[in-house]
Amino acid sequence: MKVMLIKNKLVVPTINLLNEMKLKGSQSRMRSKVIRKLMAICEDMQIQEKELGEEFAQRNDNGDLVQAEDSNGYLIEPTKKSEYISEYAKFINEDVELQLEDTTLLPLKEILENYEGELCKDDAEVYDVLLDFLDEVCNGLEEK
Repeated sequence: MKVMLIKNKLVVPTINLLNEMKLKGSQSRMRSKVIRKLMAICEDMQIQEKELGEEFAQRNDNGDLVQAEDSNGYLIEPTKKSEYISEYAKFINEDVELQLEDTTLLPLKEILENYEGELCKDDAEVYDVLLDFLDEVCNGLEEK
């Protein structure tokens, strides 16, 4: 088992990149296993993000949180907005642990190295982070 550190802000783009890849058979199954692990991380992130929003949210006269009209989040208290932005920036840049089984490392590396799709913005960053990690941990695995 190897542990990959990935920033919160890259979890969803990683899921999206992997989902966009056209894969068959065992490659598709391996991708599904990785995506399930990423989805568990994503669910935890959603809870943390909600808690962060609640901490800085406006409340109505009854003490209930005020929902933002244009999103699923809450309206942030104007006097706390800069602190919220700072805390949110820390949150999305925090590293989370993605545990990958040794048996998925080489196939995942092969899939990424042979990927012929176009990469831009988040996809390119995710691709780079994944391959850097896989290059590092697969050293020595390839010889076995």
